[in-house]
Amino acid sequence: MILHSNTIFAPDSIPAGQQNSPRVFLAGSIQNGTAEEWQSKVLVSLQPPTSNWVKWLVMNPRRKQWDKDCKQNIECTDFKRQVDWELDHLIACNVAAVWFDPTTTSPITLAELGILCGIKHPHVVVYCPDGFWRKGNVEVMCQRFGFICTSKEERFIYELQRQMLAVTNQFEKSIAS
Repeated sequence: MILHSNTIFAPDSIPAGQQNSPRVFLAGSIQNGTAEEWQSKVLVSLQPPTSNWVKWLVMNPRRKQWDKDCKQNIECTDFKRQVDWELDHLIACNVAAVWFDPTTTSPITLAELGILCGIKHPHVVVYCPDGFWRKGNVEVMCQRFGFICTSKEERFIYELQRQMLAVTNQFEKSIAS
């Protein structure tokens, strides 16, 4: 019962009337546009087979257009807006999907995983393949905080769908009561 009815790209706001929709945040390697564009792969996998599935919002920090020359400091309005958007939606999401690209160092993704550990988020699925330079650190963090961690893309998608279904069931129970 999963549908990403609306993908919200940074820095866009959630449309009126959808603030209470369940949300999945796509945390993961971007590395200023050099990482694999993995978000599209995940979005395609979340397409529903029927139209009566629950409508989810997918929070995607990968902008359609980003100035690669944007200075990464707090005085740069676009940069600060991007980071604030990511933090706000990472903390507020119902499910976090975290993707580590092994061809990158992904310092921001490591920070995002640390934030999820710090807030003890209950629904986190991590893809960390062999070859990622800090795979051991990621595995230990995931084990300690009960996050699902896999090196297989298929299992990552399966577990992401499973976590979204668990949250969907919680939403339906709360609406029924």
